[in-house]
Amino acid sequence: QRLSAAKKLPDQLNWKSWKETALSVYRALDTQSDLWHLPNGQTLRVFATAHPQGGATWVFENLTEQVDLETRYNTLVKVQGETIDHLSEGVAVFGADGRIRLSNPAFRALWGITETEAKPGTHIRALGEACAPSYDRPDGWKAFAELITSFDDERRSGQGTLELFSGLVLDYAVIPLPNAQTMLTFVNMTDSVRAERALTEKNEALRKADELKNDFVQHVSYELPSAA
Repeated sequence: QRLSAAKKLPDQLNWKSWKETALSVYRALDTQSDLWHLPNGQTLRVFATAHPQGGATWVFENLTEQVDLETRYNTLVKVQGETIDHLSEGVAVFGADGRIRLSNPAFRALWGITETEAKPGTHIRALGEACAPSYDRPDGWKAFAELITSFDDERRSGQGTLELFSGLVLDYAVIPLPNAQTMLTFVNMTDSVRAERALTEKNEALRKADELKNDFVQHVSYELPSAA
């Protein structure tokens, strides 16, 4: 009761039941372990070993810092995952073994593949086969696989543009990450490229029209003196 009043025992809805369970270690044949989350925010791993002659040895391991770090890490991973999932940019991260660690919906939509085809653990070559209907040329997934699984001491980055069979135009970047991981990003540039091409075609049409006009004027200018 004194330990409970001093906030050195976990808060319990059923104090009597918890106390009976805790004291049962004196009758146990094996070492018992439990996690205690104390009111002051500490987390303890508790080991209790009963002695044949009576009594028990209690060992308390303070896990507060470890649990706090794990909680913050898990929160960070969750936030990062949610952030990546909401990007319009396609993102995929691969390990040193060439297996995908994560991808976002935009990545799968751009390449026309399912979540199952891009599930964590899938090798980049298998992923390349799944993406082959969209693009199977050597400068695509074959090149990505070589960059990501390369054993070069200096890991290389890369960037470029691919025009998929569907007409989508993607700017890509291969970015080395810590722990020998690599990130692939894809940005849909289709609208910009189409607008640029349309402008180029319009300018070319205007140039040709101007040439025709000049040719016509020169021809007329030549014919007029002849007629005179």
